Amino acid sequence: MSHNRNLWKNLAAVAVASASAFALAGCGNFNISTKAQEELAGKTVTVHMIGVNPSELERWKTYSVTQYFRPGDPLRESAVAGGYARVMNFGPSNPNPQELKKDDEIWRKWHSRHGENIVVLACLPGYSDKDDKAGSADPRRLILPMSTSQWRWAYWGKDTVDLEISRGKVTCLNEHKPAKP
Repeated sequence: MSHNRNLWKNLAAVAVASASAFALAGCGNFNISTKAQEELAGKTVTVHMIGVNPSELERWKTYSVTQYFRPGDPLRESAVAGGYARVMNFGPSNPNPQELKKDDEIWRKWHSRHGENIVVLACLPGYSDKDDKAGSADPRRLILPMSTSQWRWAYWGKDTVDLEISRGKVTCLNEHKPAKP
């Protein structure tokens, strides 16, 4: 009987240690605050945030941003229908900053798909096929690490990543280590 009690105590200790290690490894969630600059007032801008796993990352880095935002694009439709794309729309009727909260259900979806990076894509006015570039060379694409250990602010108890959308690009205002390749 005492053997079983000791076994359960040991299993409980292992479970607590595992949960602590997971939290310390930086697998937590954070808020993402997104703001469209005043220069975009009166314009419609759509921003998609997609949690991607390592096997998907290369495709998302090289996929045409222009193609992605075309009506009927299969990659966009799959991400939205699959529930792993967070969509934010800015425009004349919705110019205010928007926030993806750290307790939003989409984080669970991203983690269940083994996401390690968040790909941020913005449909900005004035861009066309000739502007498409791979990876971070396309200013409409931003790749963010999902691990809080990659964010310098995480060490100071903060929990928000700030994004700024301007006429020419998506910018992360927080300092972080590069996303995993």
